[in-house]
Amino acid sequence: MQSRWAAVVGAASVALAGTILATASGGNPPADQVTSVGVAAALATVSASPPPPPALPPSPSPSPSPSASPAERALPAVKARAEWGTPAEGGPAAQAIQVVGEFLAAADAAYATLELAPIKDDKLAIGSARGEVQAGLQELAAAQRRQVGTVTVTKASAFTQKQPHRLLVVACLDSSAVQVVQDGDATEQRPGVRSTPHVLRSAAPAGTRLDLHEFVLQETGKRWVVLSHAMPIDTRCER
Repeated sequence: MQSRWAAVVGAASVALAGTILATASGGNPPADQVTSVGVAAALATVSASPPPPPALPPSPSPSPSPSASPAERALPAVKARAEWGTPAEGGPAAQAIQVVGEFLAAADAAYATLELAPIKDDKLAIGSARGEVQAGLQELAAAQRRQVGTVTVTKASAFTQKQPHRLLVVACLDSSAVQVVQDGDATEQRPGVRSTPHVLRSAAPAGTRLDLHEFVLQETGKRWVVLSHAMPIDTRCER
């Protein structure tokens, strides 16, 4: 099965293993501010004739509204394109975006350990999406390579699809922290000496490698799973 990298040869960067292999073989791509608010004191002049009326009690200060935890804050939305469909909102859209994040984390773990265990069942991915990870693992293992580091989802939006129970999640992925390393030949290693992996693709500053990815999700029972992955012709996150 064709892995992720084959679909994106020539792109700046891609998060998953297939793309990592292509990039590695081609070379490396190029205080909180605290605002202090001062409190001003008002001085009143007291007259000697009739005493001033009694001061009114101060109004109670409004209670600050609780801020959302980082896990509850929604990611920024990607700029919609007509070919993606109508933007989806609400619980299903948020759940689908969350599943994409879980799928990417599981794929990163698989590429680091060269084991399919993180996505062995059908709770995160089925169909070609799962097959893509399997193909990437085979390519990495055959070349004695593995991934170090993880991708970051910087933006994401969900879009409705013509097929029932399906959503398209478009995400901007930052793979700047991802490295590809190649372990030394086991036959050349000396007993008790651990060889240093050869870095084929180095990490880069955050925001250096950004690309759009498209994930089709299928609702199965009460959960969304990743069905397939692709990339748009224009992979720029900002257009």
